[in-house]
Amino acid sequence: MEHLKTLHSEQPDTWTVPKLATGFGISTSAVTRILRSKFEPSAETKERQDASALKRRAERGQKLTGGKGKVIGRVQLRALVTITAWSNFLFAVFFTVLLFVRYCLPAYKR
Repeated sequence: MEHLKTLHSEQPDTWTVPKLATGFGISTSAVTRILRSKFEPSAETKERQDASALKRRAERGQKLTGGKGKVIGRVQLRALVTITAWSNFLFAVFFTVLLFVRYCLPAYKR
C-alpha cells in the first residue's frame, strides 16, 4: 500500500488509478480506497510484511534461476526477453533469405 501511495503522490500524471490497478493486479476501486485510506500499520506489522515480501522475492528469484546462480532482476529479465525476441526475429529473417537463395535464385538463372 505504501508503495502504491508513494507512486501516485510523486507522479500522479504518470501513475493514474487505472495504471496502478493494472500494475498491482487489483481493481480500480481497490486502488481508490487505498489512496483515500489514512491507515498506517504498526511498526511490528510493517516489519513482518517486509520480511514476508523479501521471502517471496527470494523464492521468485529461485524459480527464475532454478535455485542456483545469480538472481535475475526484473530489468535484466526484460532485457533477456527482448534479446530473445530479436534473436528469434533475426533467425527467421536469415532462414527466409537462406531458403530464397537456395530455392528461388536457381530458378531465375535458368
